Amino acid sequence: MSAGENRIRGESIPVKKQGRYAAKRVKDLNFERLCGLGEKVLVAIDVAKREQYVAFVGGSGPAEAMLLGKWTHPAETPVFFGLCEKLREAGKELVVVMEPSGTYGDPLLSWFWSKGIEVRRVLGKQVYDGSAMLDGTMSGHDAKSTVMLAAIYKLGGSREWKAPSESARRLRALASEHAWFDGLCRQLRGMMEGILARHWPELTGILKPRAKVFWQLLEETGGPKRVRDEPEWVAALMRRSGRDFLLPAKIAAVISSAETLGMPMLPEESSRLSRLAAEYRRASNEREGLAAQLAVMVSAVTTAGLVELLGPAAVAHLIALNLDPLDFAHPKAFVKALGLGLKEKSSGSVQGRLRITKRGSPRARWLMVMAALRLIARDPVVRAWHFKKRERDGHKERLHNGLISATAVARKLAQAAWHVARGQDFDASKLFDVSRLDVPTVVFAPDIGSEGGDDHPLDQDDVLEVTSTRL
Repeated sequence: MSAGENRIRGESIPVKKQGRYAAKRVKDLNFERLCGLGEKVLVAIDVAKREQYVAFVGGSGPAEAMLLGKWTHPAETPVFFGLCEKLREAGKELVVVMEPSGTYGDPLLSWFWSKGIEVRRVLGKQVYDGSAMLDGTMSGHDAKSTVMLAAIYKLGGSREWKAPSESARRLRALASEHAWFDGLCRQLRGMMEGILARHWPELTGILKPRAKVFWQLLEETGGPKRVRDEPEWVAALMRRSGRDFLLPAKIAAVISSAETLGMPMLPEESSRLSRLAAEYRRASNEREGLAAQLAVMVSAVTTAGLVELLGPAAVAHLIALNLDPLDFAHPKAFVKALGLGLKEKSSGSVQGRLRITKRGSPRARWLMVMAALRLIARDPVVRAWHFKKRERDGHKERLHNGLISATAVARKLAQAAWHVARGQDFDASKLFDVSRLDVPTVVFAPDIGSEGGDDHPLDQDDVLEVTSTRL
């Protein structure tokens, strides 16, 4: 084997000379050489929290015509901006290529947009998958990523990255805050379920945790002891909270359940339960207020049909996640971006199962599945197809409590949403072959208006309970 070569199975692989990805500090880059890259200069940036890397590449010609630099953000970022401004003053056209990297790259994006510089977006997965294309190795590091970004741009694999409007930023901020309070509510519900299973297991069989009276009762009483000690006061509290929706028999059942089999509560445990219930009510009120604001904002940017189909909060979150159906040229592209597209891994005689890709935002998929569950609960055609698929899948569906078929409904719902966003009416018969379904004449709908109001009209637990009882 000759020097400078490796031999693998008889193949001669030349070893690259060292220093291919060596980067100088931005302040030490040779400006004359930068100007020699051509009239159009690609500025490929690998964004990080502190140490940023950049490749200045000629817009035409071989990829080897480049200079690599680095700087520390934010201390040396003004030096980098000054260099870009100096290149523009020299008559160079700059095109910036970046990956979406959370919020670390936003200060750079803001400056480029303010100067009218074109910004192109390349997905991180594109860089990862193409890492072996440059030098035959799957290694990945910041300097190499900048070169890969420029190469993907030259292959036509980038998309224009436009500055979001102020209304889009407001919508995104509200949606993020709504998601935070929604997650807090779910966390508190899980914590409360564990506490009641220990100290008052009978209560959740009488009152649903989605009912407002459930949380007010726990906040005011702190557990079953006060319910036993002051039954008349508790009955008045529940009548006042539940109004006409709460039946006297249910109030009597709650008071009777205070003679519980659960573990007696200590004063500190009772105080904790009361505080958790109060925190849930506060978070739930915040969530409701934000949902109302989102409904107003989203009604101005999309069709009423889409809001009715998916719900205002779901539409707002999808738009905030850059998943507006209007931004996609084809319904299958929208399904793919949601991570609901199908993939298969087969080899030789082995036939792999079809699974969803789960690419992109998990919250977006969760929103679509939730919208599908609500659609299953209210649309007889969708519900008939859902249960027919559950029957066909059998044991596999029972293991997943119907979520496999619900996800399949979500895939079809995403295609329908693409058309509804363009002004068409939703028609379930266009998604499903009605002639092969046994559609009931009586529309089954769960009672979601009882127990003193519903602060989250129909969530996953409720619909899964409905689908389980129909089998």
